[in-house]
Amino acid sequence: MNKNKGICYGVSVGPSDPELMTLKAAKIISEADVIFLPSAPKENCKVYKIIKGSELNIEEEKFVCIETASMADPKVQSDRYDKLAGEVAKLLDEGKSVAFPALGEVCLYSTYFYVHERLVSEGYECKLISGISSVQEAADRLLMSLAQGDEELHIFPDTENIDEKLKIPYTKVFMKPKSDIKDIAYKIKEFTITHPGTKAYGISNIGAENEIIAHSIEELSNLQGYMTVIIVK
Repeated sequence: MNKNKGICYGVSVGPSDPELMTLKAAKIISEADVIFLPSAPKENCKVYKIIKGSELNIEEEKFVCIETASMADPKVQSDRYDKLAGEVAKLLDEGKSVAFPALGEVCLYSTYFYVHERLVSEGYECKLISGISSVQEAADRLLMSLAQGDEELHIFPDTENIDEKLKIPYTKVFMKPKSDIKDIAYKIKEFTITHPGTKAYGISNIGAENEIIAHSIEELSNLQGYMTVIIVK
């Protein structure tokens, strides 16, 4: 690796509450030459709001954000990640250290990791800073355990084919539902009829002003939006 090039840090900033950002994440973000945001304008970026909501004194000049195409299909996704990686690479070539903040945990369904893989393949030095995922925070807020003893934990990136996924034993976590919440709630409730003892919970927009918590199966239909976590035990 070229020692004159900068280092890229994939930094987990937690699901929404600035207080959930780790001390290490705060340190990396504060010391980075550039804080790279994968969307524009920055004011609409969730990770920007988390960082600005913290007690960190970050100069606005440090933030770099670019607008990319929506991810309508795999080809568009790939082009988007290529563009993001290319922009970060330019900064690294200038010898700058780059903090790339990721919502939740950087190693769990984050945009950053696609950029990370591209940069590493090109010989750039990249490091990961772990944090709290929305899955962990949802369980904490609901005062429940995700898994104990020899229990299995299954995490799904969406709710597609939920009928089949519900049949898998032990705890299931569904993130970022793509279908109608009410339809999902109905299918889960139908599943409980033939599987007595099954319980379900969920949270939308964890820590935000529009947060919604479902403490039971009956309340699942109240959940709203893409930033939703549903836990079925």
